[in-house]
Amino acid sequence: SRPVFLLYAPKVPHIVDGKISIEDPHRLEFSTLSDVCESSSVRLIDLREHLVDLASKGTWPHGFHNGQFGAGHLNANGYRLLADQFVQSIPDRLVSRER
Repeated sequence: SRPVFLLYAPKVPHIVDGKISIEDPHRLEFSTLSDVCESSSVRLIDLREHLVDLASKGTWPHGFHNGQFGAGHLNANGYRLLADQFVQSIPDRLVSRER
């Protein structure tokens, strides 16, 4: 009876052969995922543009200072972005403003 949200945050951008790629390696599966979410009333939040935008400003959402940016799992920057976008996607009627 409660809403379900799915955050789509693939590893973009990433580095391939020393060059930055913003192409989602799972873009073909995304349309199927989108269709399934729509048919089952799951709210799909596509974060690809936000991830690319964050990296374009010099703050990579994946990877760490002791490895390769764009590789590995989300770092603190990526998790912060996901949390911020998730909170912005929640309809006001679902959020209690009383504290």
